[in-house]
Amino acid sequence: MLNTHKLLYILPDLAYIAELLPAKKPHTFAIQSFRQINGQFMDENVFNTVNIEKLFEKLEPEEYRLILPDSMFTNTILTVNETDDKKIIDQLINTTLPKLGLTKSTHEIETSVLAQLNNNAKVQVSALEKSLLAPIRIMANKYKVQISSISPVTWTVKSVVSLEPSISVLQIGAYLYTALHYIGVDQATLTLATDVDQVAETIKTLKGTEPNIQTIYLLASNQIEDKLKTLLSDTVPLQQLTNIKDDQAKMPGFVKQIIESGMRTLSIDEYPVPQFKLGSISTQDQEDLVYQANSFNNEASTSQETQSMSDLPKPNDASQEEKSTPVVAPTPEVSVESVGETTDQIKPTKSGVKFESTAKLDNKLDIEAKLNKTLEKKEVSPTVGSAMGKAKPEETPKANIDLTRFTSSTSDNSHQEKPSLKPQLTSATQIQKPASTKSTGVNTMLRMLFITVAVFFATVAIGVGVGLAILNFTNSQATPPETPVVITDDAQTPGETEPTIAPTPIEVDRTTVSILVVNATTKAGYAGTTKTKLETADYKSVVAGNAKGDYEAGVYVLMAEESVGLVQALSKDSELELVFAEGYSTEDSLSKYSAVIVLAE
Repeated sequence: MLNTHKLLYILPDLAYIAELLPAKKPHTFAIQSFRQINGQFMDENVFNTVNIEKLFEKLEPEEYRLILPDSMFTNTILTVNETDDKKIIDQLINTTLPKLGLTKSTHEIETSVLAQLNNNAKVQVSALEKSLLAPIRIMANKYKVQISSISPVTWTVKSVVSLEPSISVLQIGAYLYTALHYIGVDQATLTLATDVDQVAETIKTLKGTEPNIQTIYLLASNQIEDKLKTLLSDTVPLQQLTNIKDDQAKMPGFVKQIIESGMRTLSIDEYPVPQFKLGSISTQDQEDLVYQANSFNNEASTSQETQSMSDLPKPNDASQEEKSTPVVAPTPEVSVESVGETTDQIKPTKSGVKFESTAKLDNKLDIEAKLNKTLEKKEVSPTVGSAMGKAKPEETPKANIDLTRFTSSTSDNSHQEKPSLKPQLTSATQIQKPASTKSTGVNTMLRMLFITVAVFFATVAIGVGVGLAILNFTNSQATPPETPVVITDDAQTPGETEPTIAPTPIEVDRTTVSILVVNATTKAGYAGTTKTKLETADYKSVVAGNAKGDYEAGVYVLMAEESVGLVQALSKDSELELVFAEGYSTEDSLSKYSAVIVLAE
């Protein structure tokens, strides 16, 4: 059995499942396989229980180290006026921790003495509220998944950060994770990757309170690096830890570095990384699960920000993935998947908790089917249509048959009505009783003869008409349309040629249009670049985020109803060849935006 280690990252807008193998050097690891699953898994430290269950459905029943965002933990460095270990613990338990609202009954708590100076000691206090882990405990128990430890994400990069006072900035998904390092970790913050200015202000504030900060360690994209260098050029030096050579199609180099350094940090006992236990499932977890589900649904319904969600097709079953043979420097198997958001309530039943299932929509197939359907409507051949039109019964030669010649020679009564093509049973039964039986027989024979002849000619006419229609239809299918002969007028001068009138572009009032730009790739800052272009075109509002759906390579415009003018305007302003597609509600379920631009290549 391979000596593999598995890390499970559950963060606000995505999850990572990484399998690592030991490398040649001690405490170094290489990613063997990697899966990224997009979806909103939490909001303000409240788990989205529906998406958490979908995530655990994808996990193999094995052991994982769970990594969560720093915002779910209490991480702080305290100064205690004691140096004796026992007295330090007594003061923490009896005085300091109760003041912070931290007790053994409600929190998992870990403390570590970082340094002692004179009569003081710097103590790292880390805590995790037990009730927040209820969805994790229930799903782990349900799907036979073992969680060996739980740690904050910023702590896991301690192995690449200096022990001197410094600041780390990690880019994962749509967020930047910033924290102050000094043996331990303090002042952790979470900021959108588009708000680099706010991150710079946070760093300046930390530098003001801690002048000994030496370096900013960055594990992020080049765009984030360039912006921070510009904003912090006179504040503190910045060091990029990402190796550009590590960039891959679906896994940026900084993500690879974060994961591999995380496994290295957790494998070295000297680093005081908090590693909490998940704990056993209890009856209280059921109540906490329902409470979190309702809290998340309430927050999602009132939130004014667009969350990075997606409802994508089911990924390949983990059991069907091929197991790669271990090598010294393995090429990781990378896959990007998504789970969909649902606002269904989780209702308690007599047997526990029942999760309302939601149907998954394959956005990719849905878009293809609807585009093909539209193209089929446009490609109906006019030749076929005209040929089929000739087969209509109304256009057959039946109407050209003159039936009067049959009635004029067989009837002496000039005022008698012409019989119709269809036999009139009522007229036959309403014939008045003749004065003579002989004349009655003659009249009856004449009528029968007339009806027989009329039906015969009508049948012949219909047959001829149908035959001609079929013949014309067959000829139109087999014979290619002839190129029409163009007769040119030699007397016409060049000056008499009428100019071709170009179609007038449809004007769009951009000040009334709001646009959502979503990134369906792993290219960092892609949506932000397009957002900047649209903002210069004076649109009412432009918001950037991650895509909720999964799309084939291309760039699309999603709208409730197609607007040719808006598609043209967006293509011009974004400098992209945008194609209209349906699936608008997938990205904008609340219909807040006029259109959604999907960047899938």
